Amino acid sequence: MATTAQQDAEFKREVIADSLLELSIEWIAANLSPSDVFKEKELLEYAADGYSPDEVFKQADLEDWAESNGYTKQ
Repeated sequence: MATTAQQDAEFKREVIADSLLELSIEWIAANLSPSDVFKEKELLEYAADGYSPDEVFKQADLEDWAESNGYTKQ
């Protein structure tokens, strides 16, 4: 059974949110770290543009990295 163009459009309106991209971006920002989303080269280029590490990474990621590399919090 094939669907009509009108049925397809109605399905999209009712089932797929109009703001799907916005909702997806919000979910990604809340649930993933930058290193889960971007390649290391892209992160390095982004950071080289004058951003401090805390503008690129979550605080927890920075603390985990520091602990993994022998730094201790004072």
